[in-house]
Amino acid sequence: PQIDRFMLHRLAEVQREVDGHFEDFAFSKATTLIQKFNVVDLSGFYLDIVKDRVYILGETSFERRACQTVMREVLERLLLMIAPILPHLAEDAWQNLPADTPEDRSSESQKAAVSIFQRGQTEPPR
Repeated sequence: PQIDRFMLHRLAEVQREVDGHFEDFAFSKATTLIQKFNVVDLSGFYLDIVKDRVYILGETSFERRACQTVMREVLERLLLMIAPILPHLAEDAWQNLPADTPEDRSSESQKAAVSIFQRGQTEPPR
């Protein structure tokens, strides 16, 4: 759906801006941008629009799964963005992310060994 693509596009924009602020050592600007994205774009706009899809549609519905996929991507990228500022919070949240697949669940101890800092930054999509 269009709204999901828009959110991924907005997330990529924010990630590029945050990366630029980190390169310039403008940590307060990066923090402000992340907070604004969470309050305005994510909570005030996207989640407000898609909440019915998550609560009402069936578990295997394409629209619901698309929304859940976007939310997972947003969460992972936000954790990567806040890791330089809030390392303990980011690491704790990263270690407690639910597994993606049954295979991931079976190797839970292997997953726990991977730190958010071992994953490293990823390039935002263009």
